[in-house]
Amino acid sequence: MIFKQYYLQSLSHASYLIGDEDSHIAAIVDPQRDVDHYLTDLDSHHLTLKYIFLTHFHADFVAGHLELRQRTGADIYLGAHAKPNYVFLPMRHNDELEFGSTRLKILETPGHTPEGISIVVYDLKEDLERPTAILTGDTLFVGDVGRPDLLASFGVDSHTLAGQLYDSLHHHILAQPPQTKIFPAHGAGSLCGKHLSDRLSSTLENEQLSNYALKPMSKQTFIDIVTTDQLEAPAYFSHVAFLNRREHPVLEQILIESYKPLTVDQVLHEKSAGAQILDVRSPKEFGMGHLCGSLNIGLSGKFERWAGEILDREKPIILISDPGQEREAITRLARVGLDQIKGFLNHGMHALASTPELIRHTNRMTVTHLEEHLMRADRPHLLDVRGTHEWETRHIDDSRNIPLQHLSTRLSEIPQDHTIAVYCSNGYRSSIAASLLEHHDFDNIVDLVGGFEAWEEAIVNPSLQSAAALQEPGGRAPRKHDETRPGKHESQTYDYLDSCGWITTGGRSRSKPPSLLSPQSRTSTSLFFHSATGVSGDGHECRSRGCGSRRAGVAKGRFPNSQKSSFAPPSGVWGGFPTSRSRRHRISHSVNGPKRIRRPDTHRLPRAWGDSRTRTRKRFPPSGDPCALSHTHCQISLDAAQQHPASH
Repeated sequence: MIFKQYYLQSLSHASYLIGDEDSHIAAIVDPQRDVDHYLTDLDSHHLTLKYIFLTHFHADFVAGHLELRQRTGADIYLGAHAKPNYVFLPMRHNDELEFGSTRLKILETPGHTPEGISIVVYDLKEDLERPTAILTGDTLFVGDVGRPDLLASFGVDSHTLAGQLYDSLHHHILAQPPQTKIFPAHGAGSLCGKHLSDRLSSTLENEQLSNYALKPMSKQTFIDIVTTDQLEAPAYFSHVAFLNRREHPVLEQILIESYKPLTVDQVLHEKSAGAQILDVRSPKEFGMGHLCGSLNIGLSGKFERWAGEILDREKPIILISDPGQEREAITRLARVGLDQIKGFLNHGMHALASTPELIRHTNRMTVTHLEEHLMRADRPHLLDVRGTHEWETRHIDDSRNIPLQHLSTRLSEIPQDHTIAVYCSNGYRSSIAASLLEHHDFDNIVDLVGGFEAWEEAIVNPSLQSAAALQEPGGRAPRKHDETRPGKHESQTYDYLDSCGWITTGGRSRSKPPSLLSPQSRTSTSLFFHSATGVSGDGHECRSRGCGSRRAGVAKGRFPNSQKSSFAPPSGVWGGFPTSRSRRHRISHSVNGPKRIRRPDTHRLPRAWGDSRTRTRKRFPPSGDPCALSHTHCQISLDAAQQHPASH
């Protein structure tokens, strides 16, 4: 028997191929919408797909059952209580399918949904009676069970389903031999449960020992436990569950209709007609420069989940991506039912090279600079866009929590006359939030680089601050210093890639690296900033070609450390280099832990823009590079440090 598990990390989704080497017949269980990899494996093993199973109507992703049916001619098999509008073969409790030396036995296991089934797999060459595995769908996970509350919008009572789930687990699944392996449809990160493990398989014996929901308890106690403390279900779940019940266009058709390169003028026309402009590049690239009014949801994170949460499925979508990523973006949007894609900006951001007035940048702040600005009278407001549970566990003191999925409906709670520092756990969600706020004409937003994880790391071990805390959004992490290397070293020049451009630093080192790389240093600094686009030296405003946003926030003094000068601060990291000094760090806990943590005495860099203690010069963006919006060139005179090698 051929048995293969496929795991889609971005959706925490597992699907399965079961093939028989004697009969060359195969079954696929809970396929994802893009099905090419299944077909490749079928061909490589000389298998013919005959059975397509959905263990239930999934709510978190659009399944690929219709795609497989179209491309292979196989039949779709569902639980007998399913009611789709397409042709399917109903499977009842204890029904069996046998092909070659493989047998599939169906267990009706309602609870997560009314039509749920589990599939017991037998390899008849190994054992005629003992099953090899159970594919439990969303009934039983490793470490958890399926949540029974997702069908509330369809009028199904969660307590009724929870009672059915208890019976399915104890009367059907746990009735199998204890050594039987279980293979669920989801892993850690899925919102179909609350305590899913990152392990992708287990045994019934292990789950009875470790799974909280399988501990000895009454049925009523079980119902109470599984219906409380569930995370909020995303709003798009009901739409996806509806699509899985209905005929809908297959992915191949969507790719043909959506893969349309558009000019800048065509994109602006669609934008004025109400289309959503979705930039799928990384937060760092988006911050360096993006089309005015676009939303950023990067392909690098939980793209499908947040696209489903943030985007309006009734409005068309225009994509902006790095060249070559368009098909990936279209496919991943289609996985959550976002099929109305009108096309993509041809050549990505390079297409805007001749129209810099359409480009905006996101102000980004490092942890050390946020710390400093929180000590000022005009301190920024802190907006935490993590989930409520995350915020209640730990958060930065005095922060306001508005979960990202609720941000667009709670904009009235955010002041427009004050700087807002947005943060999440690692910077992915905060970039989405910053772009969403900018889309709604907030021009006082700063994104915290590295998020709360960088903040905590800087507090717990300030001498080993991470690249995310100090360096990102530029270049690679600093190389590890040789702390044992003694003596006085020759001065060295090295390059450090910041979102604003290249920063060249040089000087004589004696004992410690510069504050850029470690907060425990003394450094004299000179900075000169050139803004190629976006904010001009005299702080002009741009309102041309559909861009109605203000660009002169820094030059006009809307950000705390702006100076009246003939040039603007850098467009990438807010405040230039990180600075630090002896102060109290502020962090709140929901448990009885310390409210404030003091960090060892450190020294800070001069804060003044254009400090002239060392010679300065400026480097302009390379011609033809529309993303290099603003370049910073600095020389740092090092007062003591070990050498730091070049990093390009």
